[in-house]
Amino acid sequence: MTFNSGNQGSCSSLNEFAITFDIDWAPDWSVLQSAAILIKKKIKATWFVTHDSPALHYLREHNDLFELGLHPNFQKDSTHGKRPREVMDNMMTIVPEAKSVRTHGLVQSSSLLKMMAEEYGIEYEVSILLRETPNISPHRLYTSKNGSLVRIPFFWEDDYEMMSPVPFFSFIPSNYKMPGLKIFNYHPIHISLNTSSFDFYQACKAKTPQMTDLTMEHAGSYINHDHGTLTMLQEMTDSLMHNRQTGTKIYEIGKAFEQHHR
Repeated sequence: MTFNSGNQGSCSSLNEFAITFDIDWAPDWSVLQSAAILIKKKIKATWFVTHDSPALHYLREHNDLFELGLHPNFQKDSTHGKRPREVMDNMMTIVPEAKSVRTHGLVQSSSLLKMMAEEYGIEYEVSILLRETPNISPHRLYTSKNGSLVRIPFFWEDDYEMMSPVPFFSFIPSNYKMPGLKIFNYHPIHISLNTSSFDFYQACKAKTPQMTDLTMEHAGSYINHDHGTLTMLQEMTDSLMHNRQTGTKIYEIGKAFEQHHR
């Protein structure tokens, strides 16, 4: 990975692509479907975890490709805990090796960042979405005289694409040939349903009490057969493989940044 210093001393990665997933309580079969696409093509990814399940053990078996991070829910009525430290205690029990985090709902505050960095050893935070913005670069945030973390903005997300005036689910390289880091974020359930609008997802979700209980058979009735999140991921991973690129993990991005900003 190459980082160049710009005219103002900023640090940007040139033409780098990365894939992340917010698991968001997806059933294991859905997580494994997404993982299979990447394993077949030897593409790296970071998975932001919401809950414990056998699928995590499978992802850990492929640690050459996959990194596990945290996806804590700090919002009201969170099943992760009533208070921020309770949330983090529970999450670190599930993924004790985690060094990266993206908060559910992109919830952010200075106190949360300080707590995660200084009390739980989080080094890399990925909760800033800068949709299709050129020249994205990591940056270091000091949370105190003795604490800091690296914040790494991301570039694209499937559900935010659904909310755009004209959703576009096709990875045409010319659309994304811009300088800077380009992290794409997917959700396994949107991969499984090939979602292109919230209509598919909401109709499916309404029929099951908890998303983790959703069966493959039930989900089959709500699959989009046109362009959607699955076709986007397939096109992206095909493009990376064609160009002999593997993508990169959040931990690798953070370490590359730190090496050039000691």
